[in-house]
Amino acid sequence: MIRNSQLFQPFTDEPISVVSESGEWTGSFEFDLDPVLVKQMYREMVATRLLDERMIRLQRTGRISFVAPAAGHEAAQVATVKKFESGVIADPICVSETTTVREVLDLTQK
Repeated sequence: MIRNSQLFQPFTDEPISVVSESGEWTGSFEFDLDPVLVKQMYREMVATRLLDERMIRLQRTGRISFVAPAAGHEAAQVATVKKFESGVIADPICVSETTTVREVLDLTQK
């Protein structure tokens, strides 16, 4: 979706920012997402945050036993769902921590 994503360096001291506080694109690469998709993803991120806040309130008042908060990770969650939305995981596989990347790739090619 975003070309040249290899420009991002993981584990930097500064947070990655590609949009200014005023909403302007500041990324060092072309923004190539459909505007309709961007609005849909934004709405889904807001909905995720609202649901997260509600679940935390329910947990704090004892109405549910636990919650796994996602605050700050909304974009990653929405992007993950969008990536797999067009496909169906029909036959998931499980691997051990000693499985190599080559073995996983071989399994997924079958």
